[in-house]
Amino acid sequence: MLSLAKLTLLGGTVLAGINASAIKITHEPLLSKRITVIPNVMGGTYSNIANVKSIAYFGLEGETDFRCTASLIAPNVVITAAHCITNSNATDSSGWSNIRIGVGSVEPLPQNPNSYTVKSIIMHPDYINAPPFKNDIALIYLNECVPSTIATPIDMAAPDMGNEQYIAAGFGQTSETDKSPTNVLEIIATEGNQDICQEFFSTTEIGTTVICIAQTNGSGTCYGDAGSPLYSDDYSMLLGVESAIVGVNGQDTWHG
Repeated sequence: MLSLAKLTLLGGTVLAGINASAIKITHEPLLSKRITVIPNVMGGTYSNIANVKSIAYFGLEGETDFRCTASLIAPNVVITAAHCITNSNATDSSGWSNIRIGVGSVEPLPQNPNSYTVKSIIMHPDYINAPPFKNDIALIYLNECVPSTIATPIDMAAPDMGNEQYIAAGFGQTSETDKSPTNVLEIIATEGNQDICQEFFSTTEIGTTVICIAQTNGSGTCYGDAGSPLYSDDYSMLLGVESAIVGVNGQDTWHG
């Protein structure tokens, strides 16, 4: 059984910007949320499925405007942001049947034929649905195991804050105006301004339960990237899960 206590190490929040003035964090409807790194990122490049074999699409039956990104971490388990569950009205079993998880492809549903339904969901018991959205992690158990010929679960590790760069990837929109889902995009991410990070998290949380990644206008995660993976620079390890974007210089911050 996977431990949420262990998975809390993957809670990633991206703080965008260099200056800590006028920082605001907001929690908006799902497509308005984005956090850390950059999935179908703006300013990114298209991913090769060979590098992102664990990437997963989180969607709702019959809908294309609501989506998140997730990662396969066991044959029948994906990990994503807890706010994706909250925003899809799936905090209890009555909403689970509407969720569809697509794996084994860089294409979103319904273009990807590998669609799976949900057996159960476990949200982090200490998730706080308010800024700065701590412990924004959830496990989704699928009704059946994903064959290794379709997708490969990724190993997890605590981040090495000494690394100079990471890779972020996701199904988020590629511009602020076009909300249609596209193929997975990725981008190179670097650590953000830690002074900004400390405005919201303690020094004991930074690097353990939260990772702060830099993001600039026109390059970074966008709506639909919530729950997206932060990879090691060789794609071999899952280091974080995108939760929210912190805006600076008068700009708001959104959940991915």
